[in-house]
Amino acid sequence: MLETLALTLRDSLELAILSGLLFGFIYKIQRKKLNNYGYSGLAMALLFSALLVYSLNHLRIAKEIEIFLSFSGLFLTIMMMGWIYYQGKKYRKKTDQKNQIRQNSSLFSQIILFLFTLYLGIKYETRIFLFPKEMTQSDMLTTGFNTDLLLQYSGGVLGVLLGIIFAFTLVKAHKKLTAVASRNLIILIYLINSVRLGILSFYGLIVKGFITATPKLISKLAPLYNNIDHFFYILIVIIVISLFINLFKKESLADLTELNPAEGRKIKAEFKNKIFWSKTGVAVLLFCILLLGINYIYANQEIELVPAIATEPVNGQFIISKAVLEDEKIHRYSYETESGILIKFFLIKKTEDAYGVVYDACEICGVAGYYQREDEIVCKRCDVVMNKMTINFPGGCNPIPLPYGVDKDNIRINLKELLQREEFFAK
Repeated sequence: MLETLALTLRDSLELAILSGLLFGFIYKIQRKKLNNYGYSGLAMALLFSALLVYSLNHLRIAKEIEIFLSFSGLFLTIMMMGWIYYQGKKYRKKTDQKNQIRQNSSLFSQIILFLFTLYLGIKYETRIFLFPKEMTQSDMLTTGFNTDLLLQYSGGVLGVLLGIIFAFTLVKAHKKLTAVASRNLIILIYLINSVRLGILSFYGLIVKGFITATPKLISKLAPLYNNIDHFFYILIVIIVISLFINLFKKESLADLTELNPAEGRKIKAEFKNKIFWSKTGVAVLLFCILLLGINYIYANQEIELVPAIATEPVNGQFIISKAVLEDEKIHRYSYETESGILIKFFLIKKTEDAYGVVYDACEICGVAGYYQREDEIVCKRCDVVMNKMTINFPGGCNPIPLPYGVDKDNIRINLKELLQREEFFAK
């Protein structure tokens, strides 16, 4: 239950942050009607997400969809930052001049809000809808519907509900924020997100061959790409800090002596309402962080590596059948040299015609070894996560590449090539 809860909660929180801040900002600048276009975008995304989930379950287009969403998201996020800055400046100018703020919105504002929230909905709602597919990969589900399965689904639904609750409290917490503070916060969040999207877009250009994947380029890009998930934690830290600052920011009541009792009670109620939603926002987010933290600790318990199969060369070559690698899992092998040194290496199928063939070691952490978590390869010593698509590229904590050859049915590794790192494993 906790695993699927964390799976949907993370995506729900990210969607809540990126959309909730936007809705809160729009409320703050007194353009409430504009939010209807944002809500429409999220609602429309439900249909597209359902269609996309069906397509992803039946077609191999996940990488293409990820690249498209990265490019479109980067473009829309940059446009939204410009729009937010302009709207904040426009609002501040009118309030400074004590002009009545016009409620009508331009066609451009309506379109950009709809498209941006449509993009957010498609990206995150699709990932949330895919959580049952993640569950079906568990051996537990082969026995059909049972109590464990019910708990798993309950956890996934609870994660979504917590995300919705946090989005609501985040919008309400804007009551205590100034328009300038709201604008600065959302631009900072979107700027960090645009950096993440930029990395994913650049990687997409490499995957599609528009940029040549040289070892030097990959060695610099791999650490950024492999740690792309850390951007989520950066967003969470910023939101936590901003909510605490907002909560403890001193705000005194105006002089109520000159007002009638009804107006005084209304102002006091509004003041208490601001404090309540600020506290609620902090409490909900801290509870979500606690759940994610517990899941992280549980998921990162001591991992036993897949045992290495002792193997010997044939005519100076190690021959590994491609059929063995069809499960797209790590297959670890070992060879004991004449000096009694044990060299370990592993192979994994990455895509239809691409394989990862590497030593079970890296330049940074030595021979600690790696284990697999879904489509990620994780260093046992430092917990650095690598997408399996980057295996065979040098740099960072990536496994050391091992030269190999391929024929119709087998992967061939030359003994002389393997022995190039004999001294490394002797340390």
